[in-house]
Amino acid sequence: MNKIYGLMLVPALLLSACDEPTPAADATEMQFPSVVTPAPVAAAPAPVTAKPKPKPVVRKICADCGVISSIRAVKIEGEGTGMGAVSGAAAGGVVGNQFGKGDGKTVMTAVGVLAGAVGGHYAEKKIREETIYRLTVAMEDGSTRTVDRKELNGIGAGMKVKVAGDSVSLRD
Repeated sequence: MNKIYGLMLVPALLLSACDEPTPAADATEMQFPSVVTPAPVAAAPAPVTAKPKPKPVVRKICADCGVISSIRAVKIEGEGTGMGAVSGAAAGGVVGNQFGKGDGKTVMTAVGVLAGAVGGHYAEKKIREETIYRLTVAMEDGSTRTVDRKELNGIGAGMKVKVAGDSVSLRD
């Protein structure tokens, strides 16, 4: 039996030439590491194709387009041409001449002329005063423009407009 055992041992030693034997509890028997069979390989997952991202919708920005964010009525002081002062002085002189006697009458006429001239000047400025409308427009490019108009002509806050220089027009 030793011969058979020895014959069986030779092929086992040849097969496990790379592995070192592990001594068994019984010194007459040698144990060899068992042959490890590789685990089955899973099939590779199907390749994932990335969906192309949709192109973002790019809207052209109109540099002259915007929305009216506010409208304010602003009074612009009129300019005196001198006609108010002249006519006021004449009227003041006539009224001043009605008071006093002698030198008092001359003083009152002079005071009437000065007061009439000053009053006439301010009256002319007030008569020539204008009310304009100051429109603040929030532009599509993020900036803000201010436009002055004499009349609104149906334009109101929140409306879409196009600004060209100092003019404003409604847009679709």
